[in-house]
Amino acid sequence: MKKNIFTIFAIALSLSVFAQQQRDTMFVHTTDRFIHEFATHDIDSIVFYRTQDRMEFPPRDTVRDTIIVIERDTIIIRDTVRDTIVKVVYLIVTSQDLMFYNEASLGGINITSNTDWTITSSQPWVTLSQETGANSEIVTVYIDENTSGLTRQATLTVTAFGAPNRTVSVEQRYYTEPVLILRETFGVPASNTLIANYSGWTKTGMGASNVTYSGTGNVDVRITAVSPNPPFSGGGNVFFPTNEPAGQRTFTISGIDPGSATIFELSFATQGTSTNLIVEYSIDGTTWIGLSFIKSTTSWGLVEICFEIPEPTTNLRLRFRVPTGTTGNFRIDDVELNRRRSALGGCPVLGVPFRLELPLVRDTTWFIQHRADGIVNFSLEYDTAQRHAFWIAYVLTRELLTVNVERQNNFTFDPKIPRELQPHAIGTSGQIIIPSFMRDYGYERGHIMASRDRRFSQVANSQSNFMSNISPHLPEFHNSHGGTGSGDGVWLRLEHRVRYWAQMPGVDTLYVVKGGAIVPGAPGTNIVEVLYSINRVVVPQHYFKAIVKRMGNSFYGIAFWLEQYRGMARRPARRTDAITIRELEQLTGINFFPNLRIYGESIGQPNLENAVETTPINWSRWPGIN
Repeated sequence: MKKNIFTIFAIALSLSVFAQQQRDTMFVHTTDRFIHEFATHDIDSIVFYRTQDRMEFPPRDTVRDTIIVIERDTIIIRDTVRDTIVKVVYLIVTSQDLMFYNEASLGGINITSNTDWTITSSQPWVTLSQETGANSEIVTVYIDENTSGLTRQATLTVTAFGAPNRTVSVEQRYYTEPVLILRETFGVPASNTLIANYSGWTKTGMGASNVTYSGTGNVDVRITAVSPNPPFSGGGNVFFPTNEPAGQRTFTISGIDPGSATIFELSFATQGTSTNLIVEYSIDGTTWIGLSFIKSTTSWGLVEICFEIPEPTTNLRLRFRVPTGTTGNFRIDDVELNRRRSALGGCPVLGVPFRLELPLVRDTTWFIQHRADGIVNFSLEYDTAQRHAFWIAYVLTRELLTVNVERQNNFTFDPKIPRELQPHAIGTSGQIIIPSFMRDYGYERGHIMASRDRRFSQVANSQSNFMSNISPHLPEFHNSHGGTGSGDGVWLRLEHRVRYWAQMPGVDTLYVVKGGAIVPGAPGTNIVEVLYSINRVVVPQHYFKAIVKRMGNSFYGIAFWLEQYRGMARRPARRTDAITIRELEQLTGINFFPNLRIYGESIGQPNLENAVETTPINWSRWPGIN
């Protein structure tokens, strides 16, 4: 060979990595760049193989002594004179060094190889979804919350026999931002004063310096009917007068600067007869996101709401609003916004984001929301005692059903729930690992939200493999393999049908809630088995799906109640499986679509929730079920 073989190795390896990244367009980009490099090294012929693609330079009949073949992800260099072949073992870690802040979090590194490899962490606060692998995989990196008061570092080392070690540096920075962002107690007004004219604001907190206040509908600050002190501040409060003819009544706080924080706890005191107070936030002043919460039932009571914004902002806005036509006076006092130090465990669930697909969340469980590609991917309410979600809620649209990626199959722990509170097994070294042996009990790792429903992006599909979205499913209930009989089970067949409904002409959105019936004390709850070797995971007898179809401002509802038992026949969903959403609520103890009431009032349909949940099923709107 005319040049050093190691030089050829290096160039070929670079080409393989570039080809892996460029996929279908690799030849468009590599022809000039890489053929020139090989030509300068006096290589006579290069043949590229990748899937069904092939490129040769120069023509085949001019081959003299060396051929470099890239076939899938394996590089082979053939010396045609000596008739020898050398396989190059390669190990590529494409991720950059990882940096995190105080909160428990996760990241990922992309390992590209053609052989077996291992990955280790130098520090116990950095753990991995797997410690060994083969070929190319994405490894999830879990970061514990940093309570040390110090910035800390760790190193991830990837090794493979025959290849140089690769390392990734991990840094978790500690920061000491004040927890309090804003506290407003409204001072002591001399008399009833409109918001625009009031100057006695008491704003304090690290994000309060640029805060301003505004109001509509004659909302004012008053000294009457003061909040009790303690536990509240007494003094002034914001008063929303009854049935204001000018339109809805609002009180808005603008200019809140929470720094880098994105997860908050909002609290305020309330007094009054109104049950229709709406609390919203905005990061741009145009789009307002409602927050649902448990109303106070006492004369003066405390409301607490946890919420998460999609990105940091220097101008967070909070708005308290009473819609037009609402009767009854209403007051608020002692508005306080705090930064949460960790997303671990989700919200304290006295309040959750206002979204039409969300059921009512209990005040003793964990509410968790996962975002992907800038949107809410899915939400869930999780029971840590039973290691199982009460429900998974998400939306389906034509756009979200676009298939852009393959199914990932990278089962991993939900980063917002401690691992020991999720289905898990114990590894040989005593570490918590993903349970791969549900099949030992005759069950599959069944998705509650279907993996196929989230193939619009790799992140979205990977999140569907969180253990919080997994339930023990019998093969004959779920899929087309294992167990007895042939064909897909009722759960999987109904998933196909739901996706069809989401893509019917005129359908804007499907709001979907799915789960297993596990609410303690509910009439339909029956736990048939507990998998003790997988950390006491419950197996429900029944599973459910509650679905609302939106077509403009018309809404239609349907629910399914499905029994799982050993030896059941594989079959499609039947009309006898279907019930109204209200009937499903009575079986499961779950209030499925409470926000339809608030939304209905805003569009002049105050009976919307009741109509959607109780109207008999019109099968012409739900084709394919017999």
